[in-house]
Amino acid sequence: MIVDFAKLRDIFYITLGHNNFVSNEAHEIGFIDSLENCTKLEALGLDNCKFQGVLPESIGNLSSRFHSLYLGGNQLHGNLPRSIGNLVGLELLSIESNHFIGNIPLTICNLKKIEVIYFHENQLSGQIPDAIGNLSSLITLDLFSNMLEAVIPSSLGHCHHILTLYLSDNKLKGKIPAQLSSLSKILDLSQNNLFGSLPKEVGDLNMLSELDLSDNNLSSSIPSSLGGCSSL
Repeated sequence: MIVDFAKLRDIFYITLGHNNFVSNEAHEIGFIDSLENCTKLEALGLDNCKFQGVLPESIGNLSSRFHSLYLGGNQLHGNLPRSIGNLVGLELLSIESNHFIGNIPLTICNLKKIEVIYFHENQLSGQIPDAIGNLSSLITLDLFSNMLEAVIPSSLGHCHHILTLYLSDNKLKGKIPAQLSSLSKILDLSQNNLFGSLPKEVGDLNMLSELDLSDNNLSSSIPSSLGGCSSL
C-alpha cells in the first residue's frame, strides 16, 4: 500500500479500519510520514487492517489538533516510539492486539488529556511508569495480557476518574495498593503474582461493579469492608 496524504492539508479525519491491506512491504505503515503536512488532522483510524512493520517516530509529528489514534488489531511490532508523548492533545490511544515489545515509554505521561489507553494483548514488558498517576483525565486503562512486571504503582490512586482498570495476565507482583480504593468501577488484577491481603480500603469502592483477583497469591481473610461495595 502506497499512500501520500501530504497534499490533503485540509483533511481532518482518516479512517481505513477493518480492511485487508496486505503486501510484501514490511514498512507499509511508513506512510504516516506524509501525515505531518496534514495540519488539521484530528483522528486516524488504522485498526484491523493487517498493517505490518514498526511504528515510525514521525507519529509524534501529527497535528496539534490530533486527539484519537486507532492502531489496534494489526501486526505492528518493535517499541512504541517515545515521540508518542508529543501528541499532547491525545484523548484516545489504541494499540491493542499487536506485537509491540519493550517498556511503556515514560513520555506517555506527557499526555495530560488522555482519557482512554488500550495497550492490551501485546508483549510490553518492564514496569508501569509511576508517573502514569499524573494522567488525571484517565478513564480507562487496559494493559491486560502483556509481560509487565514490578509492582502496581500506588500513584494510580491519583487518577480519580478511572472507571475501568484492567491489569490482568501480566507478571505484576507485590501487594495491592490501598490507594486503588479511590477509583474504578471495574477492577481486574487477575493472573498476576500479587500477594498479601486485600486492603480493607476496598470497601470505599462504592461504584465497583466487577472485581477479579483470581489466580494470584493473596492470603489472609477477606475483609468485611468488602460488604461496603454496594454496587458489586
